[in-house]
Amino acid sequence: MCTTGSRLREERMNFKLTQSELADIGGIHKNTQGNYENDQKSPDSKYQVLKEIV
Repeated sequence: MCTTGSRLREERMNFKLTQSELADIGGIHKNTQGNYENDQKSPDSKYQVLKEIV
């Protein structure tokens, strides 16, 4: 099953970015990025807009 977190991870890897690099782009902490990718936390609407752009 494709989750939001697995989709974020897949797209990040397609762009050859680290979690830290994508976190910087999104204006969040790298631990938050990890939580998003592990489905431990849901991205807020601001981050969702970034996800749509990327």
